[in-house]
This record gives sequence, C-alpha cells and structure tokens, in this order.
Amino acid sequence: MYKRQALVLLLPWAKADALFFSVLFPPLFYTGALLWAFAAPTAQRAWRNLLVVTLSCGFLALVAAWVR
Repeated sequence: MYKRQALVLLLPWAKADALFFSVLFPPLFYTGALLWAFAAPTAQRAWRNLLVVTLSCGFLALVAAWVR
C-alpha cells in the first residue's frame, strides 16, 4: 500500500494517475524553489520566500487531510 500524499487526496483523477503525478511533481517543485531562492537579491528575501513556500505546502497538506 502506498503512502497517501496531499496531491493524491486533492486531485480529481484516478488514484494511480494522481499518485504518479504526485511522485514526479516534487523534484520539479523543489528545483524551482531552489532556483527562486538563489535568484533573490538578499538572503533575507530568499529565506522569506522559502518560508512562504513551506507554509503554503503545509497548508495544502492540512487541507488534504481535512478533506479526507
């Protein structure tokens, strides 16, 4: 049995399709967040941006758990 992820619970697709997408999506997301942090003009802004991304992902996970 697979571990349920937030995207599997929120996407309106078949479970196999949602699981496939949710496994392949995070590396692209983390790469984008890393590039975004290095493109920030100051370290403070980079940390703030990463904190915003982390909090939004946490909120998404809480919503997915609540919907379930």
